[in-house]
Amino acid sequence: MQAAPAQVPGLSDVVAVAASSYASYALRRDGTVWSWGRAGLLGRTGDPGTPQQVTPLANVLSLGAGNYDAFAVDTFGAVFGWGDNAAGRVGVGSATASIDVPTKLPFSPVGNGIDQVAGGETMGLWLTHGGAVWAWGSNAFGGLGAPVAGVARPDSDVAQDTNIGR
Repeated sequence: MQAAPAQVPGLSDVVAVAASSYASYALRRDGTVWSWGRAGLLGRTGDPGTPQQVTPLANVLSLGAGNYDAFAVDTFGAVFGWGDNAAGRVGVGSATASIDVPTKLPFSPVGNGIDQVAGGETMGLWLTHGGAVWAWGSNAFGGLGAPVAGVARPDSDVAQDTNIGR
């Protein structure tokens, strides 16, 4: 246990951070993502306790994390996800149990870039430039913003809600 804050060694020029339940992520000014924590959630191999670059991610503008997954948005508007994919929470459109490396999400809001991405216990969200919120994963507790139980993909009608919070 570490009761007092201490600087994470090996990191500089960090512009954003995100944390899942068992892993941490940092976005550096040069657009690279670095991770450390529990193996299987890092998007890379190597020593889990040491911050290391997550490749092939580059030109990343923002990042987010859920309890067991992480996401990055690059300058081209592509969203990448990795981690535990139970209930489809990573959003790659498959039932693969674990997504060990950053994988481009195959769905994209038509005509809208993505500003922000976030994750929860069993689902994910993205916010578009136009103010629309998209959700995917499990809707067991209504986290997708729809009164439907089950699993949704980011391109489904259940997964869309516009102008939430705007």
